[in-house]
Amino acid sequence: MKHDEKILQVSNLKVTLQVQALLTNISFGVRRGKVVAILGSNGAGKTMLLRALLCMLPYQGSILYEKELRRGYLPQQLLFNRNIPFCLMVKFRLAQHDNSNLAKRRCSDTWLRFAKASCHHLSDTDWRMRQ
Repeated sequence: MKHDEKILQVSNLKVTLQVQALLTNISFGVRRGKVVAILGSNGAGKTMLLRALLCMLPYQGSILYEKELRRGYLPQQLLFNRNIPFCLMVKFRLAQHDNSNLAKRRCSDTWLRFAKASCHHLSDTDWRMRQ
């Protein structure tokens, strides 16, 4: 692996909702090993850019990732009922995404020690770390 190779290349990205172009002509590349920060005022389009990069929004242009690159997104506001037991939330997430034995073992080793706690007993940071 070369440190100068790009793991992400974005070219002429445009995001339009209804008839209004919200992001236009966004182009950049990210090289392996580099840290990237997306800065801007409220409403500048930071979250919209991230959602487009994760194909959560329709877009025009080109977004090319390195073939083996794994991506994830942790939103600032999580929408869930904090009064349900944490173990039910874990089971729900497993059923949605990955029901493999490896995932179950990882959950039992890390998350399920919180099984009897309701989600509202966990801080936002604790909850996000276990997502």
